[in-house]
Amino acid sequence: QITGKGGLTTYGSLTITNSGSNDFTGGITINGGVLQIGDGTTNGTPGNGAITNQSILVFSHTNSLVLANTLVGFGTLINTGGSLTISGNNSSLGGQIVASGGTVRPGNAAAFGNASVSVFTNATLDLNGQSLGTESITVGGVGVGTNGAIVNNGAAQQNALQNVTLTGDTTFGGTGRWDIRSSTPFGATLSANGSPYNLTKAGTNPVWLVNVSFDPAIFNVMIQAGLLGYQDSTTGLGDPNGNLTVAPGASLGFFNAVNPLSKIISLNGDGTNPAVTVGSGTNSVAGNVSLTGESIFS
Repeated sequence: QITGKGGLTTYGSLTITNSGSNDFTGGITINGGVLQIGDGTTNGTPGNGAITNQSILVFSHTNSLVLANTLVGFGTLINTGGSLTISGNNSSLGGQIVASGGTVRPGNAAAFGNASVSVFTNATLDLNGQSLGTESITVGGVGVGTNGAIVNNGAAQQNALQNVTLTGDTTFGGTGRWDIRSSTPFGATLSANGSPYNLTKAGTNPVWLVNVSFDPAIFNVMIQAGLLGYQDSTTGLGDPNGNLTVAPGASLGFFNAVNPLSKIISLNGDGTNPAVTVGSGTNSVAGNVSLTGESIFS
């Protein structure tokens, strides 16, 4: 165990892998190299003091870890596995948070500070009911257990995200509602940097796109479960030549949509759950619609 009132300053690479729970209070300053907490098991903790990261901080665990330390600096924080909940008040944090494996989640609205967030192919960002506001989110892949690269397994959050960039085919999911939303027309973005990536909606929850400038290159959109919602001035759901497929039991939602939705739409209704749900307003579709099974419009 590492204990006491002193702190730790690193200029090169160091790995903390002891099995005891470290409780030193002097904090950690990373001025260079890589400080790794954990060895891919359940070992390694960072103590109780503030962490100033000007280089690279890596968490490598297979278990769930809550990081309550205050984080400052403009370095890179990487989670390689397990579950990492960042729960400090980190309003002065910059740099980048990277989920290269496992799940990263904010414990409060200030947990990620002003850091950008990158989510790799088999990792997940769990919004945990928090609003990340204008923070930049870069994401690709299916996420942990193919359940979503971005999910919300906490309380519903209508102001979850504003700026999301896809780096490949991407799955959204979760159990609680979350939105990509702005209060002003076209104020939110879902970008693929002009690439024809596919977007899949998994999970039982609704995900709404509200006033989103939606990249016209995004190709196929697949609603496998839950609801994907199209609202206000959202500019479309990508390339009109791509398919929009609604699986049995899933739903496509509309709410005061200003722009006609132009996709090749296939509704595979189950005769029980609405394949299309209209919450408000006069909404229109500009593309072809094919029905397979009994598709309910609600």
